[in-house]
Amino acid sequence: MNLREGKIGTREGVAVLSAALLSKLLVPLFSTGLSGAAWLSSVSAAIVAAAGFMMALYISREDGLSEGIKHGLGVIGRLFSLALCALLLFNAARTLSAFHLVLKTFVYAETDSLVLMGLLTLAAAVPAYMGFECAARTAKAFFAVMLLVLALMLILPSTQYELSKLFPLWGGGLKQTLLSGASGSLAYLDITGAAVLMGALHGKAQARRVGLIALGVSALAASMMLLSAALTFPPGALSGMTAPFYSMASGVAITQAFTRVEDYLVFLWIMCAAAGLSFTLYVASNVFCRAVGVTEIRPVIPLASLIALLTALLMRASPIWQAAERFLMEYGFILAFGPIALAVLIAFIRSRTTAAKAKAAQA
Repeated sequence: MNLREGKIGTREGVAVLSAALLSKLLVPLFSTGLSGAAWLSSVSAAIVAAAGFMMALYISREDGLSEGIKHGLGVIGRLFSLALCALLLFNAARTLSAFHLVLKTFVYAETDSLVLMGLLTLAAAVPAYMGFECAARTAKAFFAVMLLVLALMLILPSTQYELSKLFPLWGGGLKQTLLSGASGSLAYLDITGAAVLMGALHGKAQARRVGLIALGVSALAASMMLLSAALTFPPGALSGMTAPFYSMASGVAITQAFTRVEDYLVFLWIMCAAAGLSFTLYVASNVFCRAVGVTEIRPVIPLASLIALLTALLMRASPIWQAAERFLMEYGFILAFGPIALAVLIAFIRSRTTAAKAKAAQA
C-alpha cells in the first residue's frame, strides 16, 4: 500500500476525525483538577484550532499539508513535518496513557499496564495498516452509537443540574481561561489530518468541510460534557474530584434493570480511543513518509504504533517523560501551529511580491 490513500466520503471523514478528536478531548473527564470554566476553555481551544486548520488549508498544495510546508519553508520544512509527526505520536501516546488510566482505575485494576495499552495499540494499528479507507469506515460503522451514548450521558443526569454552580463563570479569571484554551488546542491537532490527507478527501473543499464539521461536533460534545459536570458539582468540589463525569454518571439510577450508566461512558470512550488512535497513527505515518520521501506506508505504521506505545509507557513511569508531557501540554500548541503560521506568512509575502512584479511588468 503506497501513499495513494484511496477516496472516502464526507461521512467517513467526519466519523474518523471526530473520533480522533473526542478521544483526546474526553481525557479531562477522567482526571482531577477540572475547573468549572473548563467548558469555556474548550470553546476557546476549538477557536484556536480552527484558526490553525484554516491556515493549514491555505498553505496546503494538491498533495496536502506536508507538501505545502516543504514548499513554503524549504529544507527546514522537512524538519517541521517531522516535528508534526512527533506531536501526533505524542497525542497518540496520551490517548494510550489515558486509556490505561481509565481501565486501570474503574474496570481492570489487576491487569498489567502493558497489556491494556498493547491491546488498544493492536486494535488501532490493524485498521491503520489496512489503509485509510479501512480506518475511516471502521469509525463510521459505530459513530452513530457513539453519538447516541454521548446524548444519553448528557440527558440522563440532567435532574442534577443547577445553574448557580456555574458561577464564578470564568473560574480563575478570563486570562487564565483563555490561556488554558490555547494550551488545550493541542488536543485538536488531529484536525490537521484533514489537510494532510487532502487527496483522500477529494480536494481542499471537502477537506475543509470534513475538518470544520468534525471540529464542531467534537468541540460541542466536549464542551457540553464539561458543562454538565460544572452544572452538577460546586467549583470547589469539582476541582478535587477524580473523574467527576464518571461519578456523575454513576449516580444515575433509572430502573433496577438499567443502573450502570457509567459503563456506557467508558464504552463510548473506548470506541473513540480505538478509532481515533487508528486515525492518528495513520496520519503520523503519512507525514513521516512524505517528509523523508518514503512511498510505502505499511512498514512505517507498526513502527509508529510501537513508538506511541513505548512513549505512553514511559510517560507512566519516568519523571523526565512526565515533565516533558507537562511541557508539551502547556506549550505544544506553539510547536504545532507556529510553523504553519510561519509558512502562511511566507506564502502571503511571496504572493504579494509576485503580484507586484506582474503589475510592474504590465506597466
